[in-house]
Amino acid sequence: MAAIREYLQDNAPEKSFVGLFASQGKEPFYNKYGFHKHDGMTGMFGVIHEIEIR
Repeated sequence: MAAIREYLQDNAPEKSFVGLFASQGKEPFYNKYGFHKHDGMTGMFGVIHEIEIR
């Protein structure tokens, strides 16, 4: 995850939408890396900001 996050921070444009499909029950693992579950959506996502995924 650290390598993916670093790659995205270095290469993805500001405010890029990054999708992630996590296995059921694994959401807490991805929450630690800035990905969050949202009502009405399948999967999780994060937005690339200048410094980190939020």
